[in-house]
Amino acid sequence: MFGFIRLKEIQVDVVDTRYAIPCGAPVGIYLKSDGVMVIGTGELINQEGMSVEPAAGLLQSAATPRELEL
Repeated sequence: MFGFIRLKEIQVDVVDTRYAIPCGAPVGIYLKSDGVMVIGTGELINQEGMSVEPAAGLLQSAATPRELEL
């Protein structure tokens, strides 16, 4: 810039254009349910400031999907 401002010199390499083509099979889980599925339960603080878990003793989780079959 007219000798007042020094500019940094860089080297540029020009390469051919490359493309990424997505392929393969999508992976996922499809689960069919006849009702509500509860993913998890937790504690909350009630109006008195106490920590409570309303679902304690009412819901249980299965270790495998086969255990969910009735």
